[in-house]
Amino acid sequence: MSREDPQLRIRLPIELKDKIESVSKTNNRSMNAEIVSILSDFFNREEQYRNSMVVVLGWELMNKHPEVREAFYNLAAAMAGAGNDHD
Repeated sequence: MSREDPQLRIRLPIELKDKIESVSKTNNRSMNAEIVSILSDFFNREEQYRNSMVVVLGWELMNKHPEVREAFYNLAAAMAGAGNDHD
């Protein structure tokens, strides 16, 4: 991170500040770097969760509705075929 990155002033309960300070020392990071790491991890996990839910819901939809499964496989086959066209 650079000095050109935006700054944000926040208020934290003292207990939370103390926890962040302790963890940052354990990880040999500044408190700022620790907070950035925690927030990045949170948003990455949230995105992975959303993506996994899309897969689960997609499988459920395909298993419950054969016409959806057939349409999906037809689309996948068409996409695979389109990738083989080199004209």
